[in-house]
Amino acid sequence: MWSFIKILVVAVMALVVYLLTWPVSVEPQSWNAPAAPPLTGQYAVNSALANFEEFDIDGLHGPEAITSNAVGDIYATSHEGWIIRWPAAQDATHKAERWVNVGGRPLGIAFDAAQNLWVANAYSGLQKVTPAGVVSVEANTADGVAIRYADDLVVTPNGKVYFSDASTKFAAEDSPGTLEASLLSIMEHGDHGRIIKFDPATRETKVVMHKLTFANGVTSDELGRFLLVAETGSYRIWKHWLLGSRAGQTELIVDNLPGFPDNIHRGQDGRYWVGLTSPRAAILDKLAKKPFQ
Repeated sequence: MWSFIKILVVAVMALVVYLLTWPVSVEPQSWNAPAAPPLTGQYAVNSALANFEEFDIDGLHGPEAITSNAVGDIYATSHEGWIIRWPAAQDATHKAERWVNVGGRPLGIAFDAAQNLWVANAYSGLQKVTPAGVVSVEANTADGVAIRYADDLVVTPNGKVYFSDASTKFAAEDSPGTLEASLLSIMEHGDHGRIIKFDPATRETKVVMHKLTFANGVTSDELGRFLLVAETGSYRIWKHWLLGSRAGQTELIVDNLPGFPDNIHRGQDGRYWVGLTSPRAAILDKLAKKPFQ
């Protein structure tokens, strides 16, 4: 994991050279990055996940998200555009099969009650894949603004789809890739991320959260009362209420994480799992107050 930090720092340095030698519209914003919490106590390094099972991904790369359908088949996305599947009835080899290629760069995925698979595609927007494997783009704009980096999503019990548009400024398809676009967004620390609601019945989109620095993981509780949203660029998790007396309100519930939060998923017994792409890099936090134009 620490090697990832070295890669991140090298990538940032390469981007700095790129920005200085090529006309890219990056406007770094000054902000007060909080001191990273030490990796002790609840954040201490441990081996709790050491005994994992490895699943074959058929030579593909970048399985960004994973989900399962009503019968227990497991699905994941890949860098090459494939949705890969592991049938529930399978031997111990866990060999993947390539189910359907949705094109672009699929990231977040989730099933609805009719077993349609919804896909947040960084290049295409919000897609739907029917049980028969028919792919369609359901939304590529919201509030008149193009969806430029669809990242993660959740389908709530009422059938609405909530998904993140990580950055309306740094489009994943216009950059060398999703990683490069995310680094540009995080380096700028702008507020171009948003959370969008899509209603399959009316095909309407509505922005429900604005001004996020790289909006990323999205999930909900099992009753669809609220969303939890990972804001990668500011190391925090938001709670946005959908139902009840607080509907429409947003509150910060986790601040100053020790790493960059990515996907977030609902587990059992009220537990939520947040993936951190890497620990924080002290040099990036120190530079937060010193933007250059």
